[in-house]
Amino acid sequence: MRIINQNNIEIDVDIDDRGVIRLSLTHPKLGVINRQEAIYDQFRRAFCWQVGNKQTAGVTFLDKDAQAFLKMAKEKEEEWLEKTIPGLRKLEAAREDVNRYFEQFSEMMEDENNDGVRPPKPIDINLVKVLEEKYPIATAYLKAESYEYSSWYVKSGAGRTAKEKLLNEENYIIVMADMEKEVEAGIDYNN
Repeated sequence: MRIINQNNIEIDVDIDDRGVIRLSLTHPKLGVINRQEAIYDQFRRAFCWQVGNKQTAGVTFLDKDAQAFLKMAKEKEEEWLEKTIPGLRKLEAAREDVNRYFEQFSEMMEDENNDGVRPPKPIDINLVKVLEEKYPIATAYLKAESYEYSSWYVKSGAGRTAKEKLLNEENYIIVMADMEKEVEAGIDYNN
C-alpha cells in the first residue's frame, strides 16, 4: 500500500506472513528518510512517532484502507502466533477466566449485602492445568513473558531472549532450561 502525504512524502507499507509491518518513508528529493519494521502492536507507536517528525507532518493513516490493512496485519500475526505457539490464546483466556472468577468472588465476599447470594458464574478451575499440560509451548511462552515483565534486568532479559527463541520455534525444554540458568547465574553474580 502506498500513501502520499501533503508534503509529497511517499509512505510504503507492506506486511509479511508473520504479520510484520514494514514502513518506508521516501522524500522526492532526499530519498529514503526512514525504514521501520514493527509488529502490529508496535506499529501505531512507531507511526505516531513518524507523524510527530517535521518531515512527515500531515500524514494521516486512519482512512478505511489503512484500517483494513491494519486489521489484515493483526489477523496474519494471530494466525502465525497460533501456528508457532499452539494453544496460546486458549491458555490466556482460561487464566483470565480464573482471575476474573476469583476477583468477582472476592468482591462478593467483601460486599456485606451479597454474602453468597449472587455468586459469580462458576468455572472449571482445573481447565488451566489441563491446558498447560496439553500446550507446554504456550505455557513456556507465558512464563517467559512473565519473566520479561520483571523489574530485574537479568530476569527480564532472560525472559525476552526465551520468548524470541520460542517464536523462532526452538525446543521449548532447552529454551526454558537456558532461561532458568541465566537467571540463576544472575542471582549468583549479584550475591
